[in-house]
Amino acid sequence: MNTLWPIYMEQYGKELEGLKTGDLPGQFPVGQGYFTVYESNAHLIGHISDPRLRDQIVRTYIVGNGMVDTVRLYNELLSKAEQALGVYKVGSNEALRGSRQFNVARDYAMTMKAQHERLKEEVSKLQKDLERFANERTDDEYAG
Repeated sequence: MNTLWPIYMEQYGKELEGLKTGDLPGQFPVGQGYFTVYESNAHLIGHISDPRLRDQIVRTYIVGNGMVDTVRLYNELLSKAEQALGVYKVGSNEALRGSRQFNVARDYAMTMKAQHERLKEEVSKLQKDLERFANERTDDEYAG
């Protein structure tokens, strides 16, 4: 979390938080393998003694994965709109369709912003739960 979250905020979060209704941001770079650590260790989550922390890890993963899917869909919508508008003559039916696709992408940008806000909330909860869990473990070590 402490590694991935600042990178995410720099590449996506700042721009998403600044979006206003009607804004149409450019495409966001998105790759593969953001959750490799989670996916390769998912079988170990059940060994975490704190049920709240276990649940929050899974919830954050699900919302984070949803965010990646949301960004990919936005990029696809924007790309289709750019292609449709760039290929056809102004005033043609195809150009009108391209304009409509831009409106769809513009509207979906606000969906993307809402998904970002949800992710930000889940990450904040996870960071607090991780800190609480680490502090409890440290306290247990000093008490024993």
